[in-house]
Amino acid sequence: MIWLIGNKGMLGSDVENLLRKEGLDFIATDMDIDITDYELLNRFAERKRIDWIINCSAYTAVDKAEGEPEKAFKINADGVKNIAKVAIFKDARLIHISTDYVFDGRKKEPYTESDKPNPIGVYG
Repeated sequence: MIWLIGNKGMLGSDVENLLRKEGLDFIATDMDIDITDYELLNRFAERKRIDWIINCSAYTAVDKAEGEPEKAFKINADGVKNIAKVAIFKDARLIHISTDYVFDGRKKEPYTESDKPNPIGVYG
């Protein structure tokens, strides 16, 4: 079973459509399950057979993040950490979709997964 987190966002809704098209067995949650609450996430996961977690959730208000750094960090860092902990608990594979905002944009060639993040703003 696949657990799609953040299915109401732009990316998440596209992933959900793809999962449906492929006929894959999945459950989808969005803001109904607070990723910043580890206990809530864990309780939800305990009741499900989960083999894969696809995380499309994020605090995506780039400009607003500068004025709400704690909220952005809580969702985009602590929330992701909680999802990773649940994946370990469930022995599930985790696919986490991030953003190019974690890089400063100075590199001339495409970034790779092994490049060191260097964000220039709170969002990244």
